[in-house]
Amino acid sequence: MFSQVVAVDRKRSEPITKNFGNFLCYDWSLTINKLDSDNNRELLEFRLFSECTSNVPDSLKLEVEAEISISEYRKYNCSNGCYVNVCRKKHEGEETMFQVEFQIDPNSQFSTIRVDINAIKVVGVPVDYPNFSPTVKLDVGGTIFHTTEQCLEGRIKTHYEIEKYKFKLEHNNKADTDGQVKEMDPVFYDRDPKHFRLILNFLRDGKVGLPDSDKEVEEILEEAKFYDLIELSNYCTDHLSRKSSRNSTPVVDIVQLDIGGTIFKTTKSTLTRFNGMFKTMLDNEISVKKQDFESIFIDRSPKHFDIILNFMRDGDVELPETNRELREVSKEAQYYLLGGLVEKCENYIDNIVVA
Repeated sequence: MFSQVVAVDRKRSEPITKNFGNFLCYDWSLTINKLDSDNNRELLEFRLFSECTSNVPDSLKLEVEAEISISEYRKYNCSNGCYVNVCRKKHEGEETMFQVEFQIDPNSQFSTIRVDINAIKVVGVPVDYPNFSPTVKLDVGGTIFHTTEQCLEGRIKTHYEIEKYKFKLEHNNKADTDGQVKEMDPVFYDRDPKHFRLILNFLRDGKVGLPDSDKEVEEILEEAKFYDLIELSNYCTDHLSRKSSRNSTPVVDIVQLDIGGTIFKTTKSTLTRFNGMFKTMLDNEISVKKQDFESIFIDRSPKHFDIILNFMRDGDVELPETNRELREVSKEAQYYLLGGLVEKCENYIDNIVVA
């Protein structure tokens, strides 16, 4: 069996073509056409092509059979999901065409589809032979792992299927001189075996305990991507995201101001929101007078500082109604270099004069 994972972008209408490569003496390719869609469903047309590349009689080139399995990745909660089989079709000859209707996830622009092709017969020869051991031996960077064919997924499975087919074509279950059927050598993967046992356990059970170290989880994620194991990749990504969310606490720099003896508390982000005295002072770490408890002392009247501070918090503020108090606020705004508040005060003063 060999597989391809296809991401179908619902915002694009052009056909999608995927080449599987040359397997079992055939070039395999798949074209997906969009036929119809609405908010809840999408209708796709699949066209599978198989072209024989072997020097056999033309009559045998069409003697090819395969089973096509179409699966769709569906999330069943915010962090986990799985592939759900949508349909199975039989492929015979050079081309097979069929249509499949998919559900649409309103939260995603893409539909993730996996296409599995299980060859049954090529050039008139059955692919599966009797007495072939179901036990699989994998040589990962020099370390031997034992598992079964049912556990294999992604590139691990694709590479194994290729080597298995080559072995069958070469030996065809013929006995050696001692009467024993030759056993297939371990299939070699040129990868670090460090995390492969964990990868196999995930393929067996669909879940696994990940290490505490983010670095090791990232290493496993890289291996999962290499082997084209989408479920394990998502599993690692979700684990890292959840851990990051738990460990990240919003950093809020509390700033305490002593304005003429009255204490005000705010945040650095509020004081640096607008260009002005505080932004210049804090961004450039200008030396300021600090009293007890690390208060920043400003030798000004605190009378209207609540208006000044609320303007920096919200970008707007309710101003006093009297001309005298408006001029006092404007004077303080000029001191703190808050041009927007100065302009607002002057407009209010002009309106009072006109009235």
